[in-house]
Amino acid sequence: MTYIDDEAQIYVQTADHAIKAQDMEEKLMKAVAGSLGEGESEDEWQEDDICAAEYSFPTATTWCRGRVVRVLTDHEKKTFDVLFVDYGERRLLSTKEIRRQIPLELLSVPIQVWRTFSLKSLLVSLCFQILIFSKNRDLNA
Repeated sequence: MTYIDDEAQIYVQTADHAIKAQDMEEKLMKAVAGSLGEGESEDEWQEDDICAAEYSFPTATTWCRGRVVRVLTDHEKKTFDVLFVDYGERRLLSTKEIRRQIPLELLSVPIQVWRTFSLKSLLVSLCFQILIFSKNRDLNA
């Protein structure tokens, strides 16, 4: 499991896909290394643009494949709601945290995560099954 979003959707990866995603991170790190700190004009980015997106952990930073989901404007400054396509997670990023430098070989690699069932739907289904079981038990008592 790589991520659970706000709507309780679960994103999963196989071990092989996790290795492939890490390999792509290394290639993206090399691709964006020469452009770090430059950023692009906020006006150049649009919804559904593909990007290399900076992902920061408390102890490290890496670059992952991303897709701009929404462009948000707040007091003349734009931020970008970016989906990390190989992990399922979304974060708000600035222009300094997204780049267009994606090696062509990585553009054709399939997404390395699957969106599976929703925890909400699983819980509703489970509650429904418990309710049916309880009613059947009451009828048979």
